[in-house]
Amino acid sequence: MTSNFPSPSTIGGIKRLAKQLKRQSKDLSHLAALDIASQHATFENFKHAHRTLKNQQRVLSNLSVYLVAYWYDKSERRAGREVLETSLSKPLSELGTRHLFRRGSYIGRFRQANSDLFVKDELSASQESARTNILAAARTLHFMDATGLIPNKRTLDVYPNQDLNNGIPGADHTSSWWDPNANQCIVIDEPYPNATSTQERTAWAESHSWHLGVPKWEGLYYPGMTKAYVATDSSRGYDFDALMVKIEGISKTLPDEEWAGNSSDGHDVFLSPLSISTNDKKRAIAKGTIYRFASNKTVPLRSWNDPTNERRPNTSMPIEVHQKVARFIKAAQSSNKVGYGTFEKLNSVKSKLEDWLFSEYDKATTDKFELFYYGSLDKTDPLLLKAATKEGAKSILQEVRDLLAEHYVSCEPLNKMLKKLDAAINTASKAK
Repeated sequence: MTSNFPSPSTIGGIKRLAKQLKRQSKDLSHLAALDIASQHATFENFKHAHRTLKNQQRVLSNLSVYLVAYWYDKSERRAGREVLETSLSKPLSELGTRHLFRRGSYIGRFRQANSDLFVKDELSASQESARTNILAAARTLHFMDATGLIPNKRTLDVYPNQDLNNGIPGADHTSSWWDPNANQCIVIDEPYPNATSTQERTAWAESHSWHLGVPKWEGLYYPGMTKAYVATDSSRGYDFDALMVKIEGISKTLPDEEWAGNSSDGHDVFLSPLSISTNDKKRAIAKGTIYRFASNKTVPLRSWNDPTNERRPNTSMPIEVHQKVARFIKAAQSSNKVGYGTFEKLNSVKSKLEDWLFSEYDKATTDKFELFYYGSLDKTDPLLLKAATKEGAKSILQEVRDLLAEHYVSCEPLNKMLKKLDAAINTASKAK
């Protein structure tokens, strides 16, 4: 009955769904409709939903955010979990979206699992590393909270006039931020103290008409060990002084040696106060803690704690076929009968095939051969001449597809690759 409706996440949403259900079934009582709608939202009944969501609103008022990282120390054969609770001045949703946080320096290493929870999917190599990552992410959230800045996806903005030759002297640990109210890029650069002089950077700022500030704030990257500089274009009338006041007001983050979080042994899943529903609890699981098994058709591409959960076909292609496929792909990429989009698709295919190769064979075996999927072909290779024609390029790509289909078992990872090759073949067919 509810399969065609989205799952509600608020009391209001549950009530609206209940009304829709009553329209579908006139015999359904109002209370029964509320219970069914609540169950669709993964609650036991409406009473359970009302109690849980009311408590959720209460917790939201505390503005607490939890950062979680799991670790495994191979040298000590120890595993653990680190959790830090930190409080912001505004709801997390006012700082940014899940997608935006993924672009951010340091917080981008974490996945926003729920409205009050960030999880690092990749296992850290040690307890110290896990704590370091958490603290850097916490500093980033407090920086965004205090300044209203958001991560900037336009990487060239850190260079005056977007010219790579105009970079800050001795730039290191640079992060790019965006003021959405002023449409202005703000650069935070954090070199080690001896990397360059402030005088040199001041001269750079003056020559490019940029603001440059050196706050007492200890920065995002490595407080106490690096020096923070704040820079932005001054030609657009940006209120730089107001920004510096906000940055100076950022409360000092606890140093690493005074870890104030919670530590525990093992990889038990941490559930934050707002990890309530079944889906919330699933999202709270760090992908790197999931042990993955081989199936009839696929195997994990890398180690069991790979956070991407990539898989490859549960078969191995012979070394000589890998070499042949690599040669064909490089020849096809040399052709002017494939456009830039197809060139990038083939880049993706050969990158994935190289991953499969190194997963299929041990290092001792692959080290016996030259580069497979990278490097250039010999200029006298007859495939280059063949790829220069429309039919030749199409034929080469079709042979790549046939070889992969012949030597790998049919499965989702292979089918995704074959779809990219089909698109490349189609493009070659339409070339002039």
